[in-house]
Amino acid sequence: MDTIAIGSIEYAVAHLHTPVVMILGHEKCGAVTAAYDDHKEGNITAIVEKIKPGIASVERSDDKAADVVKCAAANVKAVMEEIMAKSEIVRKAVESGETKLVGAMYHLSDGRVETIA
Repeated sequence: MDTIAIGSIEYAVAHLHTPVVMILGHEKCGAVTAAYDDHKEGNITAIVEKIKPGIASVERSDDKAADVVKCAAANVKAVMEEIMAKSEIVRKAVESGETKLVGAMYHLSDGRVETIA
């Protein structure tokens, strides 16, 4: 989350009084897959390095597809934590109940959106 992205969220919360901010991940996410594989190539490396800490605690199994879904969910939670840590405006709105910060996963296979946090 760079300052421009956080600033956009802050504007929505403080000036538009947005009641819900949703951080939405999805299965088969290329960026998360690249981080899972520790892929390094050009500017993709910057994305991988940003995601890796948020997925480091996800236990790996023999099912890469399932692992990537778990990693995408972990990344959603990491982004939510980062927003709360970096934005006093969002943090205060969430703590006061003015705004809800919701994490969710979009399942491409069936179009379902599942809240996770």
